[in-house]
Amino acid sequence: MYITLDECLHQLQIDPFTDEEKESDPTLQQDEDYITALIEVCETVVENDINCSLADYVVDEKLAPPLRHSILLMVRHMYDHRSPVDHQTAKQVSLSYDHLIRPYRNYEL
Repeated sequence: MYITLDECLHQLQIDPFTDEEKESDPTLQQDEDYITALIEVCETVVENDINCSLADYVVDEKLAPPLRHSILLMVRHMYDHRSPVDHQTAKQVSLSYDHLIRPYRNYEL
């Protein structure tokens, strides 16, 4: 994974849970597991959107900042909107996501 759980917790404005907290409340570990799964899903989504491996954009063991941020935006969106339908209003990931990944998109495929 290119994004850590701690980075996502910061993006989601969630304080990291201690081991004691997770032992006393198993739902906290479930939430961390869910966020970790979202990271994997969102990295795959970005790879699919740019039509190439994220590994192609790693420099000094760091993913290009716009791609990192696009993954974090997607995690936040999916965490906040867990249902496929928003009965209040129709929403999509902000246009900033598209602007972040556009320069990395491989149109040759």
